Amino acid sequence: MKKAVIVFSGGVDSVCVASLLKSKYELYGITFSYGQKANMEIKAAKSFAKKLHLKEHKIIDIDFMKNLYGNSNVLTSKKRKIPLILLNARITKKTFERWMKLKRFSLKVFNQINFAYPQNKETIRYLKKLGVKNINYIGNLKFLEDEKTINKKQWLSYLKNKYS
Repeated sequence: MKKAVIVFSGGVDSVCVASLLKSKYELYGITFSYGQKANMEIKAAKSFAKKLHLKEHKIIDIDFMKNLYGNSNVLTSKKRKIPLILLNARITKKTFERWMKLKRFSLKVFNQINFAYPQNKETIRYLKKLGVKNINYIGNLKFLEDEKTINKKQWLSYLKNKYS
C-alpha cells in the first residue's frame, strides 16, 4: 500500500480527508502544536488518529521546526508523488512571523504545496509571501452551510474524483 503523510488537526476536515484516504494509503499523521489555548485539539487529533488506525501519529511543536531540516523531511522530499494540499488553512500574523524566523526552510516547505484552500483572506496574503502559488479561497469549511458556497459532500466528492 502507498504511504502518505497527512497534516492532521483532529478537526472535521482532516478527519474527513483521512477517512477518505485510509483505504488507499498507509497514513502517517502530523499534528502541529502551536500553543493552542485549549488542549482539546491535540486530544481530538490523538483520539481520531487511533480510531482511524493511522500507522503513526506525531505531535510536532513548531518551536522545534528547525530540527526538521534536511532530506528526511517528507514535506521537502522531491520523491513525493501525491499532491500536497493545505486544507482549511489559517495563518495569523503571529504564526507568519514564527515561520519567517526560519525563512529559507519555510519557503522550501510552502513552495511544495500544490493546492491551498485558506479559510480567511488574511491567510491568502501570508501564503503568497510564503511562496504558495495555487491558492483558492473557499472560506472556513467548518461553517460551509450557505447555499452560495460548496458544501462538504461536494468537496469530498471533488477530492475523491480528482485523486482516486
